[in-house]
Amino acid sequence: MVVIRQTPSFYDSQQLSLYLARIGLSGINRQPTLDNLHAITRHHIITFPFENTDMHYTESGVMDVTPSGVFDRLVQQKRGGSHCFGQNTLLFGMLLALRYRAYVGSSRVNIAPPESSEVQFTHLSHMMLFLQLPSDIATEADGDNIPTYLVDCGFGARSLVRPILLSDGVAVKGSDSWETHRVIATIDAQSSLIPPAKNWTLEMQEGSQSPWCTLIKFGMEEYFLDDMQATSRYFSKGYDGIFRNVIAVKRIPVSEEPDADLKRLTLFRGQVTEKGGGQGDKVVLEIRDEKDRVRALNELFGIERNDDEIQYIQKEARLETTS
Repeated sequence: MVVIRQTPSFYDSQQLSLYLARIGLSGINRQPTLDNLHAITRHHIITFPFENTDMHYTESGVMDVTPSGVFDRLVQQKRGGSHCFGQNTLLFGMLLALRYRAYVGSSRVNIAPPESSEVQFTHLSHMMLFLQLPSDIATEADGDNIPTYLVDCGFGARSLVRPILLSDGVAVKGSDSWETHRVIATIDAQSSLIPPAKNWTLEMQEGSQSPWCTLIKFGMEEYFLDDMQATSRYFSKGYDGIFRNVIAVKRIPVSEEPDADLKRLTLFRGQVTEKGGGQGDKVVLEIRDEKDRVRALNELFGIERNDDEIQYIQKEARLETTS
């Protein structure tokens, strides 16, 4: 591992205060501790839905993932959420403002079916964060021994909901008591380097008897917000994959306990499904038409859209049922 240096945030103290109030943590002590990191990531993912509606309900068809754009939409206007680039840009800036040491990473996503034992990785297409705690950094000469965490609030239905230590085999609880994430250290078989490049995979298991499913593969290279904004524009305009559909994911605590399980609502194509408590996806709403989908986005996911914006939805994203 490397030592992550302290860098200034692109958000100021007033913006930090507004963000913390928005996620329900205005009383937090603002120290860059592991406990606070757990609280911030949990409250962030509960407050802001994963969604890509600006791709479909705006004339430009582009998600604004600039620091000012995501702060305005998610914090000030309270109009919804974003996908990984927007979610983790906002989180990155706020963690820097709290004096965590962090930088941006990128990963390849496994798009093979969940039940498949094979993997099929995309190009670098997902944004996440690497982070170190100032209290763990005694000197800048002991980088190999400094704990480094993967933090990611933007992987949709399978996202981490808490930081995970980058150490081979470490596992953490997922959205509920039946879901687990773990990291595995690997060697990239495609590497031309001697020794081969070291990689990590993030995996998820649903139930202790289920097989582990690989979600992403990543190295420790540093990327920058300009890189992520360019990749986001590609997804908005040129990518022929899952984001060609309207997607929304929201997590809801099942009780008021600090670490209560989270149930998950997902809107995809013509259905809203609910998952939690170790059960499979249950259909809770069949969406009849485009106005019905707008209504579901507003009422179930807290994503502000209106019927006038339906005109911008491209043919491939429109619902087949229009009764």
